[in-house]
Amino acid sequence: MEKFSQWRDKGTGVAPFLPHPSSTLGGAGVAGAASALAAALAVLAKAPLLALAGLVAAVAAGLGLPALAASAVLYAAGFWFWDVQVDGVRRGKKTLAANRDRAPAAGDVVVTNYLSPLDAAVYAALFPCVFAIPGERGGVGRYSAAGVWAHALRFAATAEPHTLADIAADARRAGRAVVLFVEGTPSNGRALVHPLWAALDTLADGRVLPCALKYAPMDVSTPIPPRSAVHYALRVLARWRGWSVRVRLGAPVPAASLPGLPLRGEKAVCDELCRLGRMLRTGPELDMASKRDFVRAWSRGR
Repeated sequence: MEKFSQWRDKGTGVAPFLPHPSSTLGGAGVAGAASALAAALAVLAKAPLLALAGLVAAVAAGLGLPALAASAVLYAAGFWFWDVQVDGVRRGKKTLAANRDRAPAAGDVVVTNYLSPLDAAVYAALFPCVFAIPGERGGVGRYSAAGVWAHALRFAATAEPHTLADIAADARRAGRAVVLFVEGTPSNGRALVHPLWAALDTLADGRVLPCALKYAPMDVSTPIPPRSAVHYALRVLARWRGWSVRVRLGAPVPAASLPGLPLRGEKAVCDELCRLGRMLRTGPELDMASKRDFVRAWSRGR
């Protein structure tokens, strides 16, 4: 939209904060009525499945099976098509199960893009992990999957009481990896918003793994905070065709071999993350502060 052109990256022309058009509702006349009816039927059909999934998730969480809990909720919501691959290995050997040495281990830091409230559930379904979101002042907040859901929905300032090294050390003792949403705020996935690399400054050991996440269609992303959690949930459930998830995990890099962060190390990890996700990279002008300005402008009316 021309009126929001000041939030386009000058080098690439990408506007990372503009929401995607809805893939569920749209059109006028008969087509619009048909899509609305299909969406309503999809919600009604998925509601019992989601209730059952919630029960399964509660039992699984109580038994210490977070992957099963996250998988049950995502499947009930319509995330039926998964494409999870390890990059740089032979065709036919790209699954996490076939590449245990490349899978995130306890204390590893998975650096990924940030798209939606559901990102944490996707990673929780793949491997044991905790979540970290960097703030503008250099600190890092530690989150559960439910905490990431709430953070993505409200565009609140990240609580920054920790360093990434402390979170990674705690995760190592708990046998979990750390998933770092390095952008600090959800984008639309068209480009990587200028990362908050200061979070990595304290990391001296373990491995850093770039990992790119995408959905299809991409309107599940929330570059603009939804009206409410219920509104967003209905938007997800209303797609009767289901959603697909694409995850690409890059080669691990020892944290100790990334000297000069956020200079040489930043470029190496960032370039790999953009390559894996087929994303462009925005300049430093598009950051958390500019996202805040964009949300205010969007709220005043399109």
